[in-house]
Amino acid sequence: MFKRYQAKAKEVLDDISDEEGDVTDISESDDEGDVAGATEGAGAETDDAEGDVEGEDSDTEGEDGESDGESEAEKALCVGARVGQEVEALKRVGVSDSVGIDLVPYPPLVIQGDFHNQPFENETFDFEFSNVFDHALYPYKFVAEIERTLKAGGICVLHVAVSRRSDKYSANDLYNVRGLKALFRKSDCVRVRKVDGFGLDTELVFRKNNF
Repeated sequence: MFKRYQAKAKEVLDDISDEEGDVTDISESDDEGDVAGATEGAGAETDDAEGDVEGEDSDTEGEDGESDGESEAEKALCVGARVGQEVEALKRVGVSDSVGIDLVPYPPLVIQGDFHNQPFENETFDFEFSNVFDHALYPYKFVAEIERTLKAGGICVLHVAVSRRSDKYSANDLYNVRGLKALFRKSDCVRVRKVDGFGLDTELVFRKNNF
């Protein structure tokens, strides 16, 4: 599901925001990682994680095996959606049942909601996206709510900044991705790679376990 969205959604977001993002693979940090206070110029050494990432990506593509037409049953959520650009992008690529949440609603694309306590039932969404992890005051609650509302086998995509402050509203920052991956207790990380978009530099893709 994620691979089908990715190219199309990026194309749409580029049109909406007039920003382009070239994508290249990166690897996970060797340093002991956790969510920490911002430290400017903090460096992170990397080890090779590409083998597992590419293998998982191929499996995901095989599982999809569908045409570009999206199933009407697919539901998507954008967490911390601001004015709803990502929601609009998902709708344009065929995921009509998409919605965003933010503390300040922006109808009709974004409803009011706290990402520490999502206003949805368990296992509601097939796909969740967020680029505001750094704004979470309680990162473990942010992740727990994603895993609670994501269906088994569902996909979560996070865009984050590593080793630098993403913006002036940042409440937490990452020295590397290991600490973030550890917060996902019910999901496997199937991809980590470099992106260039909206001031964020790293993409993580998680798939929720079926148990």
